[in-house]
Amino acid sequence: MICKQLLTFVCVFTEIKSLSNKCQDPELKERLIKNAQALQNFSVQLKILASVKAASSGPSGDSDKGLTILTQNLGVMLNATISTVGVYRIKVKKHAPYLPEY
Repeated sequence: MICKQLLTFVCVFTEIKSLSNKCQDPELKERLIKNAQALQNFSVQLKILASVKAASSGPSGDSDKGLTILTQNLGVMLNATISTVGVYRIKVKKHAPYLPEY
């Protein structure tokens, strides 16, 4: 189940990368790229840690704590990315108001 959800982050990463390629503002472009890379890194780390947790035989407080912290950090980065994409949309709309919403 978690692998399916992580695949969603790969799609999100691809979409953000596409937006950054279209972005004219260098600072915003940099933020989009960094956010996309961070999301990709967190999703890979989460996949690895979840696999380790699944393969372990007994309860492990360290794995649970690591999964919790990593998931929280992923959520924080996702919120930051959503905000950055929102700023991108505002700037695009400002410069090209005729473009449709997506």
